[in-house]
Amino acid sequence: MTTRPAIETDTALGQVLRANTEALTGVAEEALHQPHAHPVLYRAGFSLGEAGQATAARDHLHHLTETTRHHLGSDHPDTLLARHDLASWQALAGDAAGATAAFAALL
Repeated sequence: MTTRPAIETDTALGQVLRANTEALTGVAEEALHQPHAHPVLYRAGFSLGEAGQATAARDHLHHLTETTRHHLGSDHPDTLLARHDLASWQALAGDAAGATAAFAALL
């Protein structure tokens, strides 16, 4: 369970929470993937997007997709969720063709 608000209204707090998530990931990434990917990993990406940084959100979800695949496997539900979220942020970052291809591959 994450303690982040569903929608961030305090941008400074959002920046601090994302920085803390990044620091935590830097020292405990494997632990954040056991036995599942921790929700804070997904929330950090959506936080970026909600802050108007769709490209950064896409990049975060790309990294999350790769690390989740590495730690949990390609067919794990958390990897599939990360791929879905990545495709969504690809679309929101302006890459409609890439998002379409990513959604098709996910299916």
